[in-house]
Amino acid sequence: MLGVIIVDDEILIRKRLVFGFDWEAMGYRMEAEAGDGGEALLLMEKRQYDVAIIDIAMPGMNGIELSRKMKQLKYPTEVIILTAHSDFSYAKQALQNGVFDYVLKPIHEPEFIDTLKRLREKICHMDAVLHTKIFSDFFHDMAKADGGSTVLEVLEQNNILNQEQYMLILIHMETFENDNTDMMELLAQFRGYSQSLLEGRESLITYDIYEDNIVIIVSCVKYESEETFINSLRQLLYEIKEQTKSGVQIGISLAHKEFAKLGKAYQEAFSAINNARVLGDELLTYKEVKKRKHEYYKVSYQELKDFQYYLVKNDFASCSRLIRRIFDNMENMKNSFESITLNVNRLFTELVYAGVFSELEIYEVKQALSNLGSVEEMADWCENVIFNLMENEIRGTMENKSLPIVEKACEYIRAHYQDPDLNQGQIAEVLAVSTSYISGVFKKAMGISMIQYITMVRMEKARELLLEESMNVKVVAEQTGYHDEYYFSRCFKKQYGLSPLQVRKIAAARRLKSEM
Repeated sequence: MLGVIIVDDEILIRKRLVFGFDWEAMGYRMEAEAGDGGEALLLMEKRQYDVAIIDIAMPGMNGIELSRKMKQLKYPTEVIILTAHSDFSYAKQALQNGVFDYVLKPIHEPEFIDTLKRLREKICHMDAVLHTKIFSDFFHDMAKADGGSTVLEVLEQNNILNQEQYMLILIHMETFENDNTDMMELLAQFRGYSQSLLEGRESLITYDIYEDNIVIIVSCVKYESEETFINSLRQLLYEIKEQTKSGVQIGISLAHKEFAKLGKAYQEAFSAINNARVLGDELLTYKEVKKRKHEYYKVSYQELKDFQYYLVKNDFASCSRLIRRIFDNMENMKNSFESITLNVNRLFTELVYAGVFSELEIYEVKQALSNLGSVEEMADWCENVIFNLMENEIRGTMENKSLPIVEKACEYIRAHYQDPDLNQGQIAEVLAVSTSYISGVFKKAMGISMIQYITMVRMEKARELLLEESMNVKVVAEQTGYHDEYYFSRCFKKQYGLSPLQVRKIAAARRLKSEM
């Protein structure tokens, strides 16, 4: 319930407002009334109200002055102004001071009720966004001490911790990669999908803004078997896919009792959803992940030495073959996500030993790999990172081999990457050679095809635009040679391990941190 204070010098109007409406039915609770601005401020010093309904024309401190004073004191109170037609110019002034809306006197009941309804929707939306941020920070160990008490309070309000056990479920949908997805609207839709699953259970649904996953914290029904619960989740997964026409993955934690284990439950569900991607599955429990934890392929000492040798020799083709072989072995052995991450980290350590240094600080390995959909995409990502790091060395070697035509092709690509029709035939025509010739010498010199190189140049520029400018993803796609925003997002994620939206979020967080 949202607490309300009425401020009006006309006692009849005050009483009509206090007693003339079913406040509880509208989601409000009448908590106080005052006859002037000064009296209202004294009440606000003692407690905070969610909503203040204030008359504009009052003796002493009028409604405009009171709302301005409340803003100066940073009271988190939404204001609705009551005004007569003759004071309409004051109402416009009030709106400029952050007042939610105004209602004309004499009060028209349907209009007043509609205003209250819109205000409640706004406040509830703001609360949901705030809780989402607090829970996300808590799950990722950001300001955990500050946010922990709020998280505990919300869970207690939802009666989850009073149950015998709870589980944490993470749900990821491909639709999250759409830059225009409204998080709160999506959560509202999801609550509709999940009604049958959550019926009879205490639950909380929120959103992890850092990993773009829906989070469900749900009480375990004592008498229900785990198999029945998993089947309910599979039915939920099917319904979401049918409704959204989107790929879906679900990760499920073990059952826990204490609030102190909530962070652990999140990590378990996060591990399960990452391992579901690796196995090409749609739903996985952490119990299944634990069973497979010690079954994996480990990159050998000889493979690491070979990798280092190829790096030193600027032999990207051999690096690529070795990476593919290692990932094929990991896929055949059904490595867990964690062991894949460990092996990729070991490969990247060899970069340092070989004198190849990365400045791509946003590509922390685990985060990047957790955003990719399959082992094959992870292999592609590793190849792309290695090539980007080696490119200058490779180009230097290429020049020493006296292949100016390949250098000219690279220069042309970098100058014309924005052209969506850029292709090998066009480049061959400009350089006055055949398509088959330029294609062959380019791949021999660079270790990758010309099409792959065009994609990498475009992705490199797209990353710069996303990091430095608050540009819409669709515009970035168009400026880097892509007609289709969704296809661009897939290519970008394959290249860097993060979606365009996630890279932009990281950039925004950095800018905010630097301004603090």
